[in-house]
Amino acid sequence: MKPCPELHELEWFFGVAVDAVNGYEGGWYYDCLRFVHQAGSGRTRCELEPAEGTFSVLHSVDGHVVLDISLQFVKSLSIESSGQDDVLIGRVAENGVEQVFKLSLYPTVCFRLGTALPAVN
Repeated sequence: MKPCPELHELEWFFGVAVDAVNGYEGGWYYDCLRFVHQAGSGRTRCELEPAEGTFSVLHSVDGHVVLDISLQFVKSLSIESSGQDDVLIGRVAENGVEQVFKLSLYPTVCFRLGTALPAVN
């Protein structure tokens, strides 16, 4: 994933410190990063491997899974802000097909995936 937000930017977006799963000595970019965001009865777990281009998000409410998505071939990640909305934007591309995903955590968790998503409002 290039570009990819810096580690402190990802921690700011998720509102929690990263849990580096593998602890590789080559730096965080080569690790599997896990962020767990808790709000009320909702829990969102996001894992990403920047060097491998993988991204997954699991969201549950009251212990029931309502969203479970894993993506490969993630080419880039960025964070965009507009007013009070902060959105993690990823680009997935393989064999000439590109899709965009957007993840926001506030005021509720929202995940969108598609070829033409509207700009952050």
